[in-house]
Amino acid sequence: MSNQQLDRPLNAQEHRFYLVPNAHISLVARLRGKIAEELFRKAVKKVVATYPHLETSIVSKEGELWFDSKNAANIAIKSVTRENDDTWFEAIDGEHKIPVRLSEGPLARFVLVSDKEMTEIIIFVHHALADGMSLYYVLRDLLTFVNEPHRPIEAKPIPPAVTEEMMPDHLSLGRIKKWLLGRLNKKWADEKVTFDEDDALRLHELFWKKYDYKAHLLLLDEEQTTKFIKACRNHGVTVNSALCTIFMKARIKIIGDYKDEKARLVFAVDARERLKIHIGENVGFYAGGVDLDYKYPNKPFWGLTKDFHETATKELTNNAIFEPVLYQYLMDPTLMDAVAIYGFAKILGITEEESQKIGGYLKNNDHLARKVFEKRMDDIPDLILTNLTRLKLPQRVNGAELERVFFTPSSGMKAELVIGACDAAGKLSVSVNYMEPSQDGPTLERIRDQSMQILEAEVGF
Repeated sequence: MSNQQLDRPLNAQEHRFYLVPNAHISLVARLRGKIAEELFRKAVKKVVATYPHLETSIVSKEGELWFDSKNAANIAIKSVTRENDDTWFEAIDGEHKIPVRLSEGPLARFVLVSDKEMTEIIIFVHHALADGMSLYYVLRDLLTFVNEPHRPIEAKPIPPAVTEEMMPDHLSLGRIKKWLLGRLNKKWADEKVTFDEDDALRLHELFWKKYDYKAHLLLLDEEQTTKFIKACRNHGVTVNSALCTIFMKARIKIIGDYKDEKARLVFAVDARERLKIHIGENVGFYAGGVDLDYKYPNKPFWGLTKDFHETATKELTNNAIFEPVLYQYLMDPTLMDAVAIYGFAKILGITEEESQKIGGYLKNNDHLARKVFEKRMDDIPDLILTNLTRLKLPQRVNGAELERVFFTPSSGMKAELVIGACDAAGKLSVSVNYMEPSQDGPTLERIRDQSMQILEAEVGF
């Protein structure tokens, strides 16, 4: 373990994932060729030496959650025999279902899936520790160390947590919102109920007994990806805007119009370059997001995409990106915990026989957490998109050829479409993520297929 250690409180963005049973995200590289397990293990250890805070845990200190590297378990490194093209995804579902005591860790795991001809490398990390771009940096350096086993290690500094002081100037949550949050916290202080790691483990057990993590993939080859990117440029839009529009139109085709012809779309934003301090290419949670209620016009595809792009671009302001973060920072984190517990308990229908504490909190529900949860149910996005864009990765890796990369950001329970995307080795890979049986897999598969038909018709491949 490096001399550098992560030892600090979690901020509100990180804390909100503490009790969530499906809080891991993953990035997967597929290579044509076999990567030796010993070489993989040595490369992982070098990556951990580069980002020493990957080897950490989350502990409670006097009622506050802290990252703590001093007594954390070593990074988990595993090897799985590849049976078919779906083995890697089955491995991810299996990793989700493994109960982990967060006070021990590990919060990051690495899995090698391989046979004689193909290899998948899985990076599986708790979202409190890392965002999607973090996984890209880890994957890039891992492949580099596999390629160059004798490359020297350059340890990254432990990055700080984002605080309000690090955010851009002139952000405003609004006096009314601050006042309402103050009242909310005051009410919560009078009825506070806290939940701990044992509650998180019980919730995890009950959740993964009932649910499986699934995804449908939309995969473009190199020629299709090039044509799609060129078409976006020719129409003056981003790939992000086009993907949002494609899946929105596909959903409308399969299911019907959104209520009042208005879709609520959320897309993630890498906030590193917007902070006052330099974070650089490091591992941590530095993501923001834009939440957009989009009243879509009746226009042909590229006209609609242009309209959405112009509407979304106007929302890419510091205030729009950081306002939800400020809101989280001002809310008592134990209230966030209680809302999460109540929400999952309600979805799962947890009884007092299954968990006296959690089931009792669901049954005796005349409390603030229920009211906050019900209010949030009115604000569930229709579509959430995280696009890591083009990933610059080694094309040749110790004799193997990089084929593509999959970003699988897990899934919420209520959002209709949760989409992860990235472009690697010149190929765009898109995942439509869901929890079965909470969401209807066949319907999402039809939306995926319809999205591909839109691409074929509008881009011409």
